[in-house]
Amino acid sequence: MATKKNFTGMIRRDTPTFNIDLDTFNITGYTFRLTIKDIDDNTADDTNAILATSWTSHINNYETAVTLTRTQTNFPAGLYKYDIQMANATITHTILYGEWEQIEDVTITAP
Repeated sequence: MATKKNFTGMIRRDTPTFNIDLDTFNITGYTFRLTIKDIDDNTADDTNAILATSWTSHINNYETAVTLTRTQTNFPAGLYKYDIQMANATITHTILYGEWEQIEDVTITAP
């Protein structure tokens, strides 16, 4: 079920939003989690994660959205790995995984 998708050119301190459409899989009752880690971080937990965020609100029963804040994307430029999982009390699915390329921003806006 997992799909590899690399995110390139993700700009530090931007506020990206992207939708995840699961077609016919009803996501009602699922919690989604995005975790970004250093490429060489193979720990089984998120203790050293660059970003770990969860959400339970969805667009509809088959589509959700990842919306990141300026604070969440304020980490150094570099190449990282990420995944997005969905889980309920009994089921866990990794739906997306791959590399996350973070680049420096040129214009830094005031908070």
